[in-house]
Amino acid sequence: MATLPPEIRDAMAGGRAEDVPAKYRHLIKRYHLWLQRNKKP
Repeated sequence: MATLPPEIRDAMAGGRAEDVPAKYRHLIKRYHLWLQRNKKP
């Protein structure tokens, strides 16, 4: 998430996915799912 523009990064960090442009929402959701599945215990 470090390379996302600050306004998108802040929206996702604050749980405001609706503030992220529609063309990026699916990518960010997929990335979050990947992080959840691949986190180290």
